[in-house]
Amino acid sequence: MMRAFLLINVCLLAFCCQVKKNTNAECVCDTVKLKSQLRPIVSTPAAEVANFYKENEAENRRRWFAEIERIDSTQFTRLWDDYHDNNFHTSHADFKSFYENSDNTELAFQFGPEGPLWTYYTFILKKKKGCYVFTRTNFAHARFRYKAYSFVGRQTVDDLFDYINTLKRIEMDEPNYMAASFVDNRNDEVFDVEIERFSMEQNDGGRRLPPDSAIIVFLKFLDNEIRWTETYPLEPEALNPEELRSKTYARFSVSGSYKMENEEGSFTGGMTIEKKEGYIYYSWDITSSSEKLLAAKSSIIDFKYIPKKGDHFEFVKNYVLREIREYRIKDKEVVFAVTVSSSEANDTGKH
Repeated sequence: MMRAFLLINVCLLAFCCQVKKNTNAECVCDTVKLKSQLRPIVSTPAAEVANFYKENEAENRRRWFAEIERIDSTQFTRLWDDYHDNNFHTSHADFKSFYENSDNTELAFQFGPEGPLWTYYTFILKKKKGCYVFTRTNFAHARFRYKAYSFVGRQTVDDLFDYINTLKRIEMDEPNYMAASFVDNRNDEVFDVEIERFSMEQNDGGRRLPPDSAIIVFLKFLDNEIRWTETYPLEPEALNPEELRSKTYARFSVSGSYKMENEEGSFTGGMTIEKKEGYIYYSWDITSSSEKLLAAKSSIIDFKYIPKKGDHFEFVKNYVLREIREYRIKDKEVVFAVTVSSSEANDTGKH
């Protein structure tokens, strides 16, 4: 699931925008002027900030949705947490309810929950003053961890919808696994997409499967084809420029033993770690000696959760090894031993 993050300067561009459905009208997007207008007003009265935790749930919810639509942080961004009862906790159902039939929201979608911090990734596309404004946020453990925005053109927006149309839709209740909810107001559609896939085969115990290829392509489009300007890193000093210019990719071979229900034996597999602009993407899989896929997963770890000092790859490698060791089916341990046997890496660019 979800996230891309090089701090860049946004140039003044002419975009196709404010286009009604089935028309070809064009206009010019003045991004410099719009950006100055969208910057939040920072003169919020001190008393209002001080009373943040005294707000009722409805007001806190209203403020939260306003927060994820802003291109920058506000005086309230750092105040959300998991320890005050009235603080908002997002959900797919509430997210869809809020954005359905929103007049000026072309598209809204949300990935989550992901990982031990119950992380959600939100994306909001709005039309403002002749421009498409695209915002994204990370919300982990009821705290904002990341905010970014992009001014995008009509063609990019059309491409975005084309990618979304390739995703397999599902019906779901509120999940306790990685999923995505979409509110497509251009086409008057609300739907869900499964991110973390499970095997439904009889006696297979809900085994995790690799994400659908269309999901991977869509996530790469969001990360690589949209020019995001990062405006709220929780710990900006954690991004070491020297480290960002060093090793970007590594793959490790893994092996070990497993036992699941009436089956046991040895396995081999691989672990891929790839450093992106602001986060690290990883994936792993293990296969039995009879070439049966036993388990697989892919996810991301934001740099904000990685120690500032030391080898990022070593940290993530150990994190993934622990994840493999702790793999369960119906609360039963599967992997009993795992070792790293070899590795390959590059230091020059994306693999």
